[in-house]
Amino acid sequence: MYFNDGSVTLKYSMREGYLLNTSAVYVGCNEFPTLSNGLETVEPSRYNFISPSSGDYRRYTVGPIDINNDSFYLIACAEISEVVCDCSLSNSDSNGEFRTEGSGQCGRGGSTTISPFLNFRASQRQGTEELKLNFELDIDSKVKVDIMTMNGIVLKSQVINDYKRGSDQLLNINTSRIRDRVLFVRLTTNQGVEIKKIILNRK
Repeated sequence: MYFNDGSVTLKYSMREGYLLNTSAVYVGCNEFPTLSNGLETVEPSRYNFISPSSGDYRRYTVGPIDINNDSFYLIACAEISEVVCDCSLSNSDSNGEFRTEGSGQCGRGGSTTISPFLNFRASQRQGTEELKLNFELDIDSKVKVDIMTMNGIVLKSQVINDYKRGSDQLLNINTSRIRDRVLFVRLTTNQGVEIKKIILNRK
């Protein structure tokens, strides 16, 4: 882990015979991530920096992550696999990098909310595979929306580059190829991260 000039970078280096597939990293001023009900958690799907895709890496870099505090907490975990045969893994595939967006969860007083006001709604018509997500914030910001499994794997992502304060943003998500019933929606703004849990209607 390297900390330099207000940003932190994490580097994984795997032992011989193992590869990194995905990673999840929490950076914030609270000791643990905080749920919307105020309870603390160490569940990786709640971490604020989760690899957007999986791969097979001997070395993997996450960051740089901006953090507006010289004192902070960092939790890192990774999903790894044992190498049975590395004959198909070239040197170009052995290094991975996750160029993060957003900053560590260090708001005023250690708050981790993405906005003083968040209105979030999820709906799905019975018998359909279309999930509708609505959210409204009271800030102007770039917003990234990630649909994740309980294991923190990102299934779908969408970026709103110029969200305007007070706008009722609607996203339509086709869930026909998603097997999981329980999903998490992660909203990332320039003020932090918020995660909401949704349960899909399945036949």
